[in-house]
Amino acid sequence: MITPDAASSLQTERNPRYHHARRPAWDKALSARSEYHPPFSLQLTNSLAANMEYEPRLMKLTNLLVSNFSYYEGNPVEISTWFRYFAFDMMGELGFNKTYGSVESGTLHPAIQKIHDLLWINTILGLVPWLPATLLRIPFLPNPLNPLKNFSEQSLKERVKVCIVHDLEYS
Repeated sequence: MITPDAASSLQTERNPRYHHARRPAWDKALSARSEYHPPFSLQLTNSLAANMEYEPRLMKLTNLLVSNFSYYEGNPVEISTWFRYFAFDMMGELGFNKTYGSVESGTLHPAIQKIHDLLWINTILGLVPWLPATLLRIPFLPNPLNPLKNFSEQSLKERVKVCIVHDLEYS
């Protein structure tokens, strides 16, 4: 993979070359076409089948989201918040084969909530582009994104473990 920082997010990657190199995995996973691409042949030849497998789960999540709106009974709904919950759960379903319960509970996962709690700092530090990277290199200062990184690493380990078991069952 062509990226200077394996923990960087696809959504926040500013270098077009790195973003472009990482995006096809998501594009193909969400595509309705079945295509053959040698570097990713196992994952992508069955993209249509994968979409069909995920569709019932995503429909269940969509229906849960819509049903939550009924509690508002004509009152205004902060739709962006609910879409944030939905997006996080949807990515959990697609990427990690599980939901994180944000739509069901109406709250963000603590690791994601940490990001939102720190956005004001990013707004201030973003005015001086070199400052955040410099502060993160000071050894005694804690990295505020460590909870998110730990959550991501744990989710990936769990997903890899499930994939290995699945592969052993069907080999």
